[in-house]
Amino acid sequence: MLSALESGISSYKQLLSAENLKSMISAALIIALIIIASALVLRIVNARLEAYLLREDKRYISDRRAKTLVPLLKSVMRYLVYLIAGLTILNKLGVPIASLLAAAGIGGVAIGFGAQSLVRDIITGFFLLFEDQFAVGDYVTLSGVSGTVEEMTLRVTKIRDFGGQLHIVPNGQISQVTNHMGSRMRVLFEVTVPIDTDGTEVESVLRNLFQRFAAEHDEVQEGPSLLGVSRVDHTGVSYLLIAKTDPGQQWAVERELRGAVWKELIAHGIYPAVPQQELRTSEFRKID
Repeated sequence: MLSALESGISSYKQLLSAENLKSMISAALIIALIIIASALVLRIVNARLEAYLLREDKRYISDRRAKTLVPLLKSVMRYLVYLIAGLTILNKLGVPIASLLAAAGIGGVAIGFGAQSLVRDIITGFFLLFEDQFAVGDYVTLSGVSGTVEEMTLRVTKIRDFGGQLHIVPNGQISQVTNHMGSRMRVLFEVTVPIDTDGTEVESVLRNLFQRFAAEHDEVQEGPSLLGVSRVDHTGVSYLLIAKTDPGQQWAVERELRGAVWKELIAHGIYPAVPQQELRTSEFRKID
């Protein structure tokens, strides 16, 4: 036991020798420099990405595309810099990088079957970005979830719904994409008035309203306009209205236009139709 203690003390003294201390301090300084250099590289790269992709005079990429690519490229660069810095630090510590990479390759084959979903997420994410199916800020429906895209990565897409909840959808689970942010979005709804209402007066009132509405709303690209009578039944006569708006403005325009239409019609004495039914009865008399 005494021999083991003496051996341990000897090893400790050897570890604290001047030469070893010098090597340890040198390695610590190099590691610190690598970490500082990595942080500086990331800051410079991120600044250049933002300056290039988010500048005012960019010609080859849209704003929505730029806001999608900047966070993604930052994430990719961060992982790449961390990987290079980590391998450099291990090399300075004397770890054989070649052997480590070989072991990682063998281990990768072993865990490959368990990482199939991760690989599928990344591949799907790449094609979603490459094909520009949607971008940050778009209102979409993915895997039954509707909301505004807050962030896209190669692995997941983050969506904020109307209630404020954040949904994180793995890209591999996205089988169908519904993008509600086309270049021109449509507003289409019916207005039903009583069947005995003068149709000429209805059309005249609506067309006058549409001219004022279009002049007051820059987000309306086309219309509003009256397509004509779409339905006649026991509820009344229905007129079909249509308008084209900027992306994301269709819901607000529809709400405001509906209110303006009925306010204008009521001001001219035209009220919403009320379903009516006519009941006819026959009187039976007993014949003596």
